[in-house]
Amino acid sequence: MRNFQKEINEHNIKVGWWLEKAENKEIELNAVRLNLMHLILSRELENVRRGKSINISDIHQKIDDIMKMDLSEFEVFLLSKISLMHSELSEATEYLIKNEADKHLPNHSGLSVELADLLIRLLDFCEHCNIDIFSISKEKFEYNKHRADHKKDARSKEDGKKI
Repeated sequence: MRNFQKEINEHNIKVGWWLEKAENKEIELNAVRLNLMHLILSRELENVRRGKSINISDIHQKIDDIMKMDLSEFEVFLLSKISLMHSELSEATEYLIKNEADKHLPNHSGLSVELADLLIRLLDFCEHCNIDIFSISKEKFEYNKHRADHKKDARSKEDGKKI
């Protein structure tokens, strides 16, 4: 699998997806802004999983605060790549709701193709950042198998993870 990760990254470098300079800084920055909003919402989802209520005013304030972050050009560059992973997951969500075949690969569901896109983007990002995602995933899975908060009895508690 690591060879596949490397093949994806080499191809994407060759076709220009990993340019050192942003082609359009405003587009990249807007992608990052949307990604940071998604970050806040994802953190709130973790609270919901633990049975906590959400406060829309607090969420708006957190989004306002994170939008003021001063990011380097390199951070914006990498965050824009993560934004694309969020985008693929959102597209998978749309296909799950619509229950449609993919437009480009009609012999597959849109959900499966968008998840494949997500995996391709993830593997590309990991290779670029020299992350052996397969070894780390195995290690993390073994760790999770023994986590107290991942056991059924812990999940059924009031503050246990519900989803």
